[in-house]
Amino acid sequence: MALITKPLEQVRGDVPVQQEDMVRVNILVPASVRRRWKAFGVQVDETVTDMIIKAMTEYIKGKQP
Repeated sequence: MALITKPLEQVRGDVPVQQEDMVRVNILVPASVRRRWKAFGVQVDETVTDMIIKAMTEYIKGKQP
């Protein structure tokens, strides 16, 4: 049986599918801040990456003219 590629809009929501190329962003933060972010991510079952993306998306929305 051959695998068939589906359009992204037909893929289940729980399947991690990237719709855009991902790039690395390096930032320096105090180790204690990184530990707090990581601990909170574990509590809410999210990665630090996902939390930062959500936070920055909301931040930018609030800054739009």
